[in-house]
This record gives sequence, C-alpha cells and structure tokens, in this order.
Amino acid sequence: MNSAKQILVILACLLLYAPLVVAQEPQPATISRDALSRDSREVTIIIQQQQLRFAAPASAQEVRLEVFNQAGEMVYDSGLVSGAELSWTLRNLSGDAVPSGLYAYTLTVKDMNSETPTLRRGNLIVERGRDREPQTDRVWVTSQSAVGAEAAINGGEMTVSSGPETSVVGARIGRAAAARSTLTQNFFGTPGRIPMFVGGDLLADSVINQDFNNRIGIGTAIPGTALLTVAGQIHTTSGGIKFPNGTVQTTSAANALFQVFHDATLAGSGTETSLLGVAIPLTLTGPVNNGNGVITVTNTAAGGPAIFAVGGVANAMIGGGSGLLALGGTGFSTSPGGVGIVGFGGSATSSSGGTGGSLIGGVSTAGNGGDGLFAVGALGVGMGKKGGRGIVAIPGGGAGGATAGLAGEFLGDVEISGNLSKGGGSFRIDHPLDPANKYLYHSFVESPDMMNVYNGNITTDGNGEAIVTLPDYFGALNRDFRYQLTVIGQFAQAIVASKISDNRFTIKTDRPGVEVSWQVTGIRQDAYANKHRIPVEEAKPERERGYYLHPQAFNQPEEKSVEWARNPEMMRESKGRRQ
Repeated sequence: MNSAKQILVILACLLLYAPLVVAQEPQPATISRDALSRDSREVTIIIQQQQLRFAAPASAQEVRLEVFNQAGEMVYDSGLVSGAELSWTLRNLSGDAVPSGLYAYTLTVKDMNSETPTLRRGNLIVERGRDREPQTDRVWVTSQSAVGAEAAINGGEMTVSSGPETSVVGARIGRAAAARSTLTQNFFGTPGRIPMFVGGDLLADSVINQDFNNRIGIGTAIPGTALLTVAGQIHTTSGGIKFPNGTVQTTSAANALFQVFHDATLAGSGTETSLLGVAIPLTLTGPVNNGNGVITVTNTAAGGPAIFAVGGVANAMIGGGSGLLALGGTGFSTSPGGVGIVGFGGSATSSSGGTGGSLIGGVSTAGNGGDGLFAVGALGVGMGKKGGRGIVAIPGGGAGGATAGLAGEFLGDVEISGNLSKGGGSFRIDHPLDPANKYLYHSFVESPDMMNVYNGNITTDGNGEAIVTLPDYFGALNRDFRYQLTVIGQFAQAIVASKISDNRFTIKTDRPGVEVSWQVTGIRQDAYANKHRIPVEEAKPERERGYYLHPQAFNQPEEKSVEWARNPEMMRESKGRRQ
C-alpha cells in the first residue's frame, strides 16, 4: 500500500434519530484493537449522532480543531485542547447548529515525539434533514490522508481511521436503529470527486469534482481557471440565467442571449450567422488629452512595424488607393491647424537614431516609378498672407562635440522650376589633386541682376578684325549688354568695333593677328525673368522683424530665427524633441 500520509476521502454519515424510530440511548463507541494497534501517526474520526470525535495518537499532548465555511470565514475553533481527543457538536462559535453546506477543517496535533505540530486538513459536508422520512441529518467527512472505516454496531456509530495502511476514499453506510445489528461497508471513490447516494445509503462518485482552490468541475476531473467548469451543455428548464448586473436571460433565441449590443465601431450581432467584427469603415471619435492619440498601437516584436497600411488595388478607371491619409485638426482664430502627419524616429543609445519618415516610391515593371514624396503647400488667403510651403526641413543640432546636421541632402540631380534663395553657395567635388582624401570648394558668382555671362578667345585677321558670333537665342534672352576685352601675348590695343547685332559683334586691334579674350554679359529678359525679378532689397514682413535668417551670425539665440516667427508651435515642439 502507498505509505503517503496525505488523505483524500469522502466518508459519510450520521443519522439523527427519526421520529418514526424508537429512540435508544447510544452506547459509547468502541474502537477495535486493530485500529488501536495501527501506526502511531494515525488519527481516528468517529461520527456519532450530532458530533464528530477526533482521536489523535496517545502520544499527542494537545489538539486543535478549526472549521471554515466556503467564504473562508471561521465557523468553529476549539482552541488548544489538552490530551489526544476532542469533539465537535456541529455548532458554530455562537452555539447555533451549522447549516447545510461544505466546510473545511484543519486538525492540529502537537505530539510529544515531534517539535513541529502536524496539520491534517479535510472537508466535511453537512446535510440537514427536512422533508424526508425519516427526518435525518447526514454528514460526509473527507481527509487529505488515506481513510479506513470500521463499525461500532452498538449504537449506530461509525469509526473512520486515517493511516498509512489504507487507501479507501468512500464508504457505504447503514445505521442500527435500536438493537445490535450488522453495519455493512463497501469502500470506493475517487480523490476530489464529490459523492452521491445511488440507492439507500450507498455512496458513489458523482460527475462533480472540487479542487483545493474551491473550483468546481462538472463532467471533468480538472476544473479550469473559472469558479465553475462544465464539460458539456448547460440546460436550464426555468428561470433562465442571471448576470452580475441583475439582468436575466430566459431564452437563447436570435437577438437574445447571443446578441451583443455595440456601437458603430463593431459590426454583426455576435450570433452564429452574424459574427461580431470590426466595422468597415471604422470611425473612432472621442476626446483624448495629454498628447495621446485616439489609437495607440505598439508592436512588441523586435523590428516590427506598429501599423502596416495598404491602399486599394487600382483598376482600369481608378488608380491605387493611398496607404495612409491623414488630416490635421482644424485651426482656430488664434491657433494654427494641426499637422497632418508627425513622425519621430526611434531613440538610440550609441547607434544612430531612427529616421522620422522614410518614403519610397512604388516600382513599375513597365512604366515610370513612383515619387518618393509629393508635397504641396496649401492656399493662403488675405492681404499680407502667403500660401503654405511644400516642405520645411530643419537640421538636427549637435551636442557633446557633434556638428549640426543638414536640412536636406540630395543624392543626384535636382531640378527647381522657381527661384532659389540661399545664404551662400558653392560646388564641392573630390579634389583633383588628391581625390581620395580631400574636397574642393568654389563659391558661386553672385550679382544683383539676373545676369548671363558669355566668354571666349579669338584672334584678329590681317586687318586686325575679328567677328564674335553668339548663340542664336542670345538676343531673345538678354538685354543691357556689357563687354570686356583683354589682349593676350603682346602689347596692343583692342576695341569693340561694332556692338552686338544679330547675335554678333566685331573686335578690332591696332595690329593684325592679336589674340583677344572677350566676355559679354546680359540681363535676362525671358518671360519668366520678366515676371519674377529677384528684388535686391526687401523690407522684412511685420512678424519677422526682430528675427534673423542666421541668428547665430549675429550672436542671437535660436529663438530669434525667422522660423520661430513663422512657425512658433512647430519650432517649440522640434526643440523639445531635441532636448
């Protein structure tokens, strides 16, 4: 037999004297010599009328019984009782009879042979008799240890012994009504299984299990995490199902038990034929403060995107749909409208921070590739106002020895159809003399006019004359010509003998065969230049006065930049992100 101390048992039963039976004073219970000679660790439980007697080994010095109801509240506490035996009359701390129900008990045994008290736990079920005949009460006792049973036939007692030599967990019980009679016993059962009467006083396993966390399983030996687990259908014949909010559902017809009430963000009724799902299109509306969005999405997978948006496929009449369409919030009279999309790259420690936005045009197998970015400023309305800019780019600052970044970097050709205004300009190439290790810079030639420059070298003929022919578009493109001549290789005089006419002019020297370097400039007069003359001087707009394009050049803080005058909210947010 298994020598484990722990018992899991269901054993029954106490009968009250029924009114239809002649009552007789029961004799004291007798415990067999076999029971007394068992292992000294044995605890004997005696069920007798309206009391339970717990007998510990003779070496026990003190015992204590604690009983708790299903809510975990203490129902009875015997306190420490000297000796090896105590009794409980099935009454609570107030002296009232405990009602029907499931109870847990703990028996503490302090033995002279051990410094550590021994705890034995179990459960008991009290069933108060009401309408049955004869009117009787019943008691089922369970234990965590193995259980045996023996009968004392002189008074309707039953002795239940727990010890290492037994593994019985249930019993069929009978009761001697008055005189001596034989008490038959049949042992059976399953640990954790709640018993049931299957005929007369015969106990057998039911389909109900209870674990030590008070979770119930019906039709399953292993209850789930909920208080009640049912393996199978639940049939209610009347009354329906009552929910925590007090509502009662009496039918599972369509639009009743399985209907889910929801707003426009969900679709379907939650029935088998109308599954619950997210509404298309999904519209979420509500106030969210503290800088949080209506939707917050976080992907916890390494390198995974938070949102993956795919536009609709094109057809013969309609192009492909946008993957993402974002509109900034409407502005107020004193506050600007919101930004359509704001992207911040992820932070990093020693490696580079993430890119705020990465835009890549779509690939075409037989046509033009898609643009990486198409930016259009919005219309401006009102005197002194202007339309929005297509792109505003601000370089990142440098700290701890780092230099500031670039506002923009173009790897390839750049085409600008309008005017280009800049603080300065140059070309930068790999140095011709040391291309692997150096760069070479040259500054642009600046002019207050929209000026074109033409030059070349020419040698006069035997008569000291030379005709310079200019491009055929020269006269249409330029006006207000300027000339410059330089003699090369000798002392001679050179003059412009005739001005530009029909896209050519004549040079004359005082000697034949003189090489002359010439330069002609003209002011643009094409249609675009005539409509878009670059102003040489311009007063700053009212809101930009006191601000600078390059505040650091005048020892001013960055808040004195004209961008702070134009977009104060954006600049404050940008600075806050950099700090």
